[in-house]
Amino acid sequence: MKPPDPLTIGIDARELLGEPTGVGRYLGELLRRWIARADARSRRLILYTPETLSFMATVPDTADVHEVVAGSGRGTWWEQTHLRRAVRSDPPDVFFAGAYTAPLALGVPLAVTIHDVSFAARPDWFRPRGRPRSSSPTRSSPAGRSWNACRSPRIASASFRPASRGARRAPGRASHSCSSWGRSSTGGGCPS
Repeated sequence: MKPPDPLTIGIDARELLGEPTGVGRYLGELLRRWIARADARSRRLILYTPETLSFMATVPDTADVHEVVAGSGRGTWWEQTHLRRAVRSDPPDVFFAGAYTAPLALGVPLAVTIHDVSFAARPDWFRPRGRPRSSSPTRSSPAGRSWNACRSPRIASASFRPASRGARRAPGRASHSCSSWGRSSTGGGCPS
């Protein structure tokens, strides 16, 4: 019997560029663990980035990890134009965004990591012009995702709590840990 095809996970990897910050270190460690796991052959990782990643030099030749350099820039414009276009041109089975936001209308299941919800809990910490930029993409991302990775149970419950303006509960599931994505006998992705 032929083994199932690997689960192709598209990943917004721009946080790995330059000197990675906390989110970049989180993403790098997650990728290293996915690559080193005994079930690594069950996943194909596609790293989307606006520039060549030095991280790729640390990836073993035997790992099923590929880099796709798309467009230029690093911000919201790159995410919503170049990244979306690259993902939609050859869709993965699922797309993972490790830094709060993801392109809208990708057409594939989406997983977003929300590290904290300070923009919602303490909007006074953000300048008025920056509030929509911080909160809108993150609030939009959960509305269309299939699964949400949160750094803690408290954040998981907060990110799925209906907004005070009577908004409906976002679809999908929240979980506070997951490092074992792969094909299961039920065709599943990340376990709850």
